[in-house]
Amino acid sequence: MLTSFFKKSKPVNYLIICCYFAFYFLIANFFIYENEISAGYLFKKIGYLFLFVLLILVLNFILKRNDIHKNNSFGVLLFVLFSVGFLPILKSADAVLAVFFITLAFRRVFSLKSGKNIKIKIFDACLWVLIASLFFSYSYLYLIIPVMGVFYYANDNIKNLFIPLVAIFCFFVLVTTFSLLTSNEFFLFEGYFSAPSIDFKSYHALEIIIPLSILLAILVWSFVSFYKETQEKIRKEKPLLYLLAVISVLGILMILLSPEKTGEELLFLCLPAGMITTFFFEKKGEKWLKELLLLTLIVCNILIPILFW
Repeated sequence: MLTSFFKKSKPVNYLIICCYFAFYFLIANFFIYENEISAGYLFKKIGYLFLFVLLILVLNFILKRNDIHKNNSFGVLLFVLFSVGFLPILKSADAVLAVFFITLAFRRVFSLKSGKNIKIKIFDACLWVLIASLFFSYSYLYLIIPVMGVFYYANDNIKNLFIPLVAIFCFFVLVTTFSLLTSNEFFLFEGYFSAPSIDFKSYHALEIIIPLSILLAILVWSFVSFYKETQEKIRKEKPLLYLLAVISVLGILMILLSPEKTGEELLFLCLPAGMITTFFFEKKGEKWLKELLLLTLIVCNILIPILFW
């Protein structure tokens, strides 16, 4: 039933997905809230809601434009189901801003396979990643994705490898100029780099560990399908799948290196988890298991706010 409905890619599917996210966003930010709701708070949260919806639409564009998945809505559905399971993601903007800009970088890297505007796309991808690092410092690790894109899609010109360095220099000039204009001082990179934290006490809370356990279990299960998909793909399509695998590893690194373990950093894993898990849902057969997985995620999303907040 659920799998049959979302197996299609229609506007109504995405409308339902966005409404589903908006419902949980409202619960997290307006019903589970201890302080007085001001006009400024309301304006900020509405902007944040539109940003996340825009992230969903950009992700859907990437999946469709680059033929990462078949013509269905599983990719964005699973991303939203994983994300709303962690209420800290819905209450903090920094991780969403970082993931949004990283997703824009992915869009440019994945489009390198067209062979058009190679240099501009590499530069744009690196710059988007560096902008993301302003909100989540360790996001700069995602610079490895444009570099991999160069090796996979633009290795005919060794000069392309120097483009990320140009992007880093331009980023330094831009942030320094902005800092001088706004605060009359140079951008302080000493505050830009934060030491990683090894304090995972917040993950001991049931409202975090339960959805995280479900996410990891589904992700590990889906990696089997993903590995088989990688082996079956023709050679020219494999780089895209390898990039997805590296993005998943980077998502785990972002969690481990996060200076503060609040739960919002889990969004970095939700993004690749949604894309990887879709490969399992696109396989033929095992319909009952797919239905069970979707129902498990939905039930988890329903129970977490009721039981723990």
